[in-house]
Amino acid sequence: MTVKLFDHQERCVTAMMINPRFGLWLEPGMGKTITTLAAISRDAYRTDSILPTIVICPKSIMRSAWMKDASHFPSLRVKVLASDKAAERLPNINSQWDVGILNFEQFKMHAANLIKRGVRRLVVDESSKIKNYQSEITSAVIRFADQMDSVWLLSGTPAPNSPTEYFPQIRALRRDISGDLYWKWVNTIATPQREKLWRKVKGGKPQIQDVVTGYTQSERQRIELERQLAQCSIAMRKVDALDLPKQRDIVRSVQLSDDESKAYVQAANAFRVEFADGNAEKFRAEAALMKLRQITGGHFISGPIVKRIGFAKLDALNDLLDEIGSKQCL
Repeated sequence: MTVKLFDHQERCVTAMMINPRFGLWLEPGMGKTITTLAAISRDAYRTDSILPTIVICPKSIMRSAWMKDASHFPSLRVKVLASDKAAERLPNINSQWDVGILNFEQFKMHAANLIKRGVRRLVVDESSKIKNYQSEITSAVIRFADQMDSVWLLSGTPAPNSPTEYFPQIRALRRDISGDLYWKWVNTIATPQREKLWRKVKGGKPQIQDVVTGYTQSERQRIELERQLAQCSIAMRKVDALDLPKQRDIVRSVQLSDDESKAYVQAANAFRVEFADGNAEKFRAEAALMKLRQITGGHFISGPIVKRIGFAKLDALNDLLDEIGSKQCL
């Protein structure tokens, strides 16, 4: 390892080494990615073997966060397995790597292939993505987690809307704590608030139904949730990390889609030809740069028409806002 960790990161690595099924709830900017890679590296050194690991994360941070931080760990073979080309995905999974990286959608499609490949550790980066216990991705993650020797969940805001959103995450980590029954667990940590509302019924007329509209927590229920979380996770805020600098500037790289990349390269090459003589007027050069900037934003303007070619930057922004949660940001 060629990077020195902050004190709070060392504490997290120690906790992860002791607890093979563990959640890190760290605010954005506290280094969840590099902390996890350090834990994987140290575990491999301690046991003299690497536990094949799959990381599931938003597409926008596969390279900008995971591959970037992986450069500090040359002993680990870290590889992005996700691909926009379906024919490349299975060969990627069956290639040589210690830590493979996939987005949530492609993980769901290839979970069985990952088991066959011999994966024994699951890392879910931004585990609030599995906060909905009824979603297909959540079900796929939990089924996979049940077969793993180690599961580490990472998030800055694991339950952004309600404490009940912890259920799938605790279930993936510690089935012995959560049990399998959602409502039975919910009633231990919160009290549902119900109202009778008109709801549309598929194939029929609207009906009055008893609908859960929110939750309240008694002091006893709050303490019970904290007790459960303390058994399988650690939460830290930046104010708890005394050795962190007051401000850290983090650049989030965005990988353009195939269509966006193709449009950008074509436009850039056309501008190179147009300005090859070196006598481009200033306003034409600025217009060319604006066109390239539009393309990286996933669109370009041609006369009265705005053509949409991708959503890479918007998807990355949505992932970042999910990570920040309800905190104010500019």
